[in-house]
Amino acid sequence: MHAIVFADRTGYELSPLNEVYVPALLPIGGKPVLEHTIEQLKQCHVTHIFLVVGLQSEAIRAHFGSGERWSLHITYLHRARGESPARLLHKLGARLPASFYALRGDVLHPREPETFNAAYLCTAAATGALNRLAWPGENAVPGKKCNRLASIRDYYERALQANREDSATRGLAADERLRLGIQASARAVSVDSGRLSVGHFSRVAESAKCHGDVVIGQYCVIDSGVVMEDTIVMDNTYVGEGLALNQAIVMNDRIIRVDLDITIPISDAFLISAVNADAHCEQTPWVERLSALLLTLCLLPIGCLQLFLVCLKQRRGSLGIRELHGNRGPFRTLGVADCDGPLNWLARLFGVLQGHLRLFGRPAQQAANDTAVSTETPWQPVYQALPIGAFSVADVLASHTEPALQELLAIELQRASRSHRWHTLWCHLKRRYAPFFWSQSNRPTTSEPLNHNLGNRP
Repeated sequence: MHAIVFADRTGYELSPLNEVYVPALLPIGGKPVLEHTIEQLKQCHVTHIFLVVGLQSEAIRAHFGSGERWSLHITYLHRARGESPARLLHKLGARLPASFYALRGDVLHPREPETFNAAYLCTAAATGALNRLAWPGENAVPGKKCNRLASIRDYYERALQANREDSATRGLAADERLRLGIQASARAVSVDSGRLSVGHFSRVAESAKCHGDVVIGQYCVIDSGVVMEDTIVMDNTYVGEGLALNQAIVMNDRIIRVDLDITIPISDAFLISAVNADAHCEQTPWVERLSALLLTLCLLPIGCLQLFLVCLKQRRGSLGIRELHGNRGPFRTLGVADCDGPLNWLARLFGVLQGHLRLFGRPAQQAANDTAVSTETPWQPVYQALPIGAFSVADVLASHTEPALQELLAIELQRASRSHRWHTLWCHLKRRYAPFFWSQSNRPTTSEPLNHNLGNRP
């Protein structure tokens, strides 16, 4: 089955959102509008999509690519200004089968498969009737209309509705209506009432308060004392300390008051400002990658020996693929469950070589536990801001060390010089893991002091 999808809106009716977003890429429910359409077409067994784009096609091409993520093929078509949809379909000719789907991808469609098929499944003989797909068209759907997202208020109401529907679908209780994305940081105490959705790599201060439906995009920072009610914070936005927002859309350096239908530009970067998304994705320096390569070559023979012993002891069930969270999102690696040793070290070192991890940093926790919120401490925001690393204080210190002390030492180690990090790592590895290869006589005890040099770094 084929489909032709129009995503060529300029979005002037959505100003000022169109200055940053193509209408087809406006986020709703954590996904771009066009992605919702593609998923619906996938459910209808569509394998090839002709995606019609306009002048702002680069962002759409960058996000959707060739369609491999959805196991289908996307062919991009450029629609000239004033060219009718019927004329475009005529150009395709024999490339379209006898029956196909034709619809807009920058609006929201009904979810019922019967209504969707009745509205958008058409034949080559009816191409003249497709001129209604030219924007602005009515896009009538039998029995009900699709949400055309033809104004700021339309988008605002639909985005908050998607947040409510998601909470109902997941069956969250009143005190548990908090959704966190990958490496997102927020606490349930921030939600006084309603629902809070936090996108990937975003952080919400504990003292921030949310009422009603609040949606926070990706790569956002919400500072302490912020109060939000029925508010949407778009991607890559910083909201400054003590700011109160009500029925608003916050985007970079602007506040859009939906209830008053006004846009307020903010010139003070301490109140509202744009956030550089690249700053959230820790880049692994080439020095650390080279160091990881040397460590990998040294540990590879020992890792192979451990793999042989695991298989010899018939513990193959403990060997498998684990999903870890890195600085660029989740990644898969080989590891041994409930056993620390060279094989797991090699798996994390491969993460450093691929750029997912730093050599030193916070522990690379399993994906299922990464969003768990630990006990709040004064230094917790600083600790959460550390990059995720292959080696952490929790790995090299004795297992009996208090988690709070591990966090403090991790912060101190990250601030130390590179040579001091290597010295600390070597001392603790030698003290803790030497018994793994030789004897248990040198294993540290609870009476042994920790490395006092951490407090006196050069």
